[in-house]
Amino acid sequence: MLRAKALASRAQALVLLLSLGLLLAACAFNPRAGERSAAAAAPRPASKPAEAVEPAVDPRAAPPQDKPKKPEAAALARRTGVRPEPKPERPPLPLKSLIGLDQNAASTLIGPPSTVAEQPPAIVWVYRDPSCALRLNFFFEVQQKSYRVLTVKVEGTDGSELAQQACLDTIRGSKLTQN
Repeated sequence: MLRAKALASRAQALVLLLSLGLLLAACAFNPRAGERSAAAAAPRPASKPAEAVEPAVDPRAAPPQDKPKKPEAAALARRTGVRPEPKPERPPLPLKSLIGLDQNAASTLIGPPSTVAEQPPAIVWVYRDPSCALRLNFFFEVQQKSYRVLTVKVEGTDGSELAQQACLDTIRGSKLTQN
């Protein structure tokens, strides 16, 4: 019984101290002005200078990427007189994002097809690479009055999503160097 009373009085003291701390913190902040009161804004006594602290690194953040080495390319161009052609890069294109594209968009993103065949009611574009083929089946979309990709088929791979994506990337890369 005595122990319970002591425990209750400690809990009351803790609540009282927390309440007092919150009240003091509230007095130091003026919510109407959005700034601290004069008492809270008074200069604090000087303490020893703070040491430089490195900012914390977010582990979820992307790792820093190396910047292109332009000075080396420029130096090489000055020495040899030959300027290297910049490699055009295309952003990655997920295979599923081809669904719904019209013919102009598909041609812009992938390039011209190797073959075009009319297989009513579809128009089939085939992109060939030595290792695989990509088949886009366009069907007429009445509301938009244009042919749109309805199905995408990758041939010549093991069927895994990674292999199919690699095929698309290879075809896009080879079409890029041809243009």
